[in-house]
This record gives sequence, C-alpha cells and structure tokens, in this order.
Amino acid sequence: MNIMSSTTLVVFISVIFVLCISPGPNMLLALANGMNSGLRVALFGILGANFGSAILISLVAIGLGSLLTASLELFNILKIVGALYLAWMAYQLWVTKTVPIIVKAQAAQSSRKTFIRAATVSVTNPKGILFLSVFLPQFINTSAPLMPQYLILGSLLIGMDALMMLGYVFLGRRAASLLTSNSLRLLNRICAAIMGVLAIGLASFSRS
Repeated sequence: MNIMSSTTLVVFISVIFVLCISPGPNMLLALANGMNSGLRVALFGILGANFGSAILISLVAIGLGSLLTASLELFNILKIVGALYLAWMAYQLWVTKTVPIIVKAQAAQSSRKTFIRAATVSVTNPKGILFLSVFLPQFINTSAPLMPQYLILGSLLIGMDALMMLGYVFLGRRAASLLTSNSLRLLNRICAAIMGVLAIGLASFSRS
C-alpha cells in the first residue's frame, strides 16, 4: 500500500517552498549569522533551527499540538516567552558591532550558543506549532500508517527550510564582503526592526 501519493508530495513541496522562502524569524537569523559570524557558526544556526522544527513536528505527530490549541494558558505562556525572546534577539542584533569579515570568523560567538539560540527561536514560536497542527494533517492519509508520513513530510519541510536558510546565510556573507561597515550596521538594524515587528505580532497573536 502506498503511504503517500506523488501528487500529494508535489503539492506539499510547492507549498512549503513558498512558506520557507518568506523572511520569518529563522530566515532573518540566518541572514544575520551570515553577516556577523563565520560560515561554520552560521551552519550551526541552521542546525539549531532545524532541531527546533523537528521538535515541533514531533509534538504535532504525537498530538501535543492539539493540547496547545486547547489550553489557552499554555498558549499564552509560550506566546509571551517567544515574543520576549524575539525582542531580545532584535535588541542584540541592533547593537551588534560590524567588523571586517576576516575578523568575524575569529571573533564570532560559539557554535553551541548559536545552535541553542536558533533552536530556541523555533521552539518558542506557538504560531509554528499551531500552523503545523493545521497544515501537516491536510497531507496525511489517515488510512495508512501515520508516523512514516509525518517522517516523510517533516524531513521534506526541514530539508527545504535548511536550503532556504543556507541561501540567506550566503546572502548575508555576500553582503558582508561587499558593503561598508555603516551599510552593514544599517542592514543589521533593518533586520532587527523586522524581528521586533515579528515579536510584537507574536505577542498580539490570537488563536482565533
């Protein structure tokens, strides 16, 4: 028995391509890491974001996404934590000092810290798990085993997300090699401002 049709996979990949390319918190963080850190550190940021996404997909697969949907208190707690963390990230990005790209590889923050930061951004976004709770089941064949389907869809989603973040990383590195320190500082602050707007949007987000 086929677990999933090729048509379902094509539609799913097309949809997640559009979703992943949009500049959400993970993409902005990848862009900032590309501008302000070495490639190795930026790659650890991608791994961290993917790890956070894997956690969310796993929660949805075992049904905890429904719990978040049902519990207003749990939703609000996670929403506030996520908004505050995004706001803190925006502040950190706003005050980041721009340095020549050769120095960045030596002075960059640790890979472990970048991994944890990116994973935290993913996990503390209740919009993510609510979205996945609604989005993924639409592509699930309930007459077939569920876990293999979640594994396939989750792997495709994480893979597409990783490719898009990698593109943002190289875009950031390209900008860092071409732009002046003042231009990089301005770009950093534009990303920080967008991330701040996302924090405000998350804080005011309602399940309805």
